[in-house]
Amino acid sequence: MKPRVILFHEEESVRVLLSSILKTRGYDVSSFSEPESCPLYTGRDRICNRSLPEGDALIVGDRLPRMSGLNFLRLLADTGCDRIFPNRAVMAATWPASDLHLAKSLGCKSIKMASALEEIVYWLEGLATCGLGRWESTTPACPLLS
Repeated sequence: MKPRVILFHEEESVRVLLSSILKTRGYDVSSFSEPESCPLYTGRDRICNRSLPEGDALIVGDRLPRMSGLNFLRLLADTGCDRIFPNRAVMAATWPASDLHLAKSLGCKSIKMASALEEIVYWLEGLATCGLGRWESTTPACPLLS
């Protein structure tokens, strides 16, 4: 089974490019412009629809239309839905120290948009190389995850 990547990004061109490249590299990719457009999202109180398949990796842009990517990831953590996405990354053009600290505290890989494609491919391939299979979060830490 192909690793499943869920991608949220506010810019259609970025979603299309990343989705196309990841699909050609063997990933099953679902992309959305915002959390509300994803069937996994059921509202702020119950953000994840647990009847749908889980993702192996979640990649989020930081400038989503109704909330920042970091706030979305914090909402996932606060509602316990971060467990359905054991591997999370957030992309931003700039990374102030406070945002880097928040991303790290949420267990997320921080990616600069300038090098997003290369970093995302390296990160995803590194997850598989570390033998994480379904990339369970209970597996010993992989040096490529942070």
